[in-house]
Amino acid sequence: MTYNCNCKCSYCFVQDSGSDIRMASRTLDKSIDWIVRNAGKNIQIVFLGGEPTLEPDLIERAVQRCKSWERCHPVTFTFTMTTNSLNIDEQLAAKLAQWDVQYLLSVDGYGERHNKSRPARFTENPFGVIQSNFPVLKKYQRNITARLTVLPSLVKGLCDDLVKLYEMGFDSFIVSPATGVRWTGENLNLYIEEMVRFSSNRPIKNGCPVPHISPVDDPDQGQNTWGCAAGRGRFSIDPLGKIFACGRMTCLNDEDGLVFGDVFNGINLAGNINAFQDTSYESRLDCIDCTLREKCIGGCAAVNWDATRSPVQPDPDQCRMTHAFQEIKQRVYSRQTAVSV
Repeated sequence: MTYNCNCKCSYCFVQDSGSDIRMASRTLDKSIDWIVRNAGKNIQIVFLGGEPTLEPDLIERAVQRCKSWERCHPVTFTFTMTTNSLNIDEQLAAKLAQWDVQYLLSVDGYGERHNKSRPARFTENPFGVIQSNFPVLKKYQRNITARLTVLPSLVKGLCDDLVKLYEMGFDSFIVSPATGVRWTGENLNLYIEEMVRFSSNRPIKNGCPVPHISPVDDPDQGQNTWGCAAGRGRFSIDPLGKIFACGRMTCLNDEDGLVFGDVFNGINLAGNINAFQDTSYESRLDCIDCTLREKCIGGCAAVNWDATRSPVQPDPDQCRMTHAFQEIKQRVYSRQTAVSV
């Protein structure tokens, strides 16, 4: 919706982050119309940025246009959003609830550790703003997920961060190592130990560990196919109306070869979209002999592109991360099985 943002994270992949580039109303309308005409009956709209809450009028316009389509077309929408929450006061929280927009929060740690990872443009203590506003957020949305992007320099102490954030009131976590930065073997091993430490000590409720933490509790994804839904069941539209495989790619330029088309003229079906349609092992020959090929989808296509200039050629660092995730799962669930026995 916008590349404007009130944070200045060092690992941000949006090249124009902080700029005033925003989606025009006409482009927004065309985007919703294009989605309806090219998607199925159940559509999930994810509002991204930049920081999407800096454009509440655009969010409202999008929701209202979707509701208009629901009244005249066999389609149902759900709305989600990733936000740093710094711009959400009680008035906006109430509106988001009225518009049925569910949100998860980008929180990279507790206290100053978050501030080091996600500095803001208008305050030296962004975590203090989140902490102050959190009761309002919980008032209008009962369950809130924290999305943590972990920097190598801040991985030590991750377990304590998760404990404090859970005590603060977060209900679940998505914990991902930052991409595009160097992870040494020591850093990665420390990430494994911190994740195992937190994940192994969770109580079991209704047969499931609480809180839920991704990727520890996620099911294996491979199953004889490559790739996520990017470019097939999921697309992203940038503020100018250009269509990409996913939100991670929307900051790329036309010459990068990943633009599918735009909402005004449609997708070029003979063009870049075809690189995302082959889901066979043959499209990722480097993965055929990997012991984790049934537990992996070949990595994020956007991160692969950044590292290898190919959406299907795996980024070596992502391969290391996949093996780390698997080690965490094995250690956590072997401990839980031993305890239950």
